[in-house]
Amino acid sequence: MHKSILVFGLIFISVFNVCSGQIGAKRSVIEAYLGKKQIFSEHVEGDYFTQEFRTGKQEITQIMYNKDSIAVALTIGTLDSSITDILIADYLKNNFSGFAAHKIGANGVETYYLDTVKTALMMVKHTSLKAKSPIVSFSLCNDPDLINFWMTGVEWFKPE
Repeated sequence: MHKSILVFGLIFISVFNVCSGQIGAKRSVIEAYLGKKQIFSEHVEGDYFTQEFRTGKQEITQIMYNKDSIAVALTIGTLDSSITDILIADYLKNNFSGFAAHKIGANGVETYYLDTVKTALMMVKHTSLKAKSPIVSFSLCNDPDLINFWMTGVEWFKPE
């Protein structure tokens, strides 16, 4: 299970990075890779369209697209923090020598601004009322509006 989520994260991030040097990939590319994954839910919020996949008993993958069908955010949520830690460590090792800045926001949101690609890497830890252990979310985002939204309201990550 750990290996599969790690492989998914690496492939997904690789797809993002080859698109004009920024995090962004056409929806069709993502859907082709996730073709066998079951879509758990879909919803529209403003100019953004979100698909959520259940990739395992404890893992949830959420992809957000903008109005041009470009993936602008990726979130992997898990009850196993080691999976998230591996993904974050691997991404940073392969793409950055260090953090540009570090800020801790509301509700336990830690945001690392990686300004080499104008991207924010967010790590969210909170305890859901339905879960016996903390939920950890690993998110990549290159949309300034979303980054601002996450850092001000943090509504997206409130416990259920």
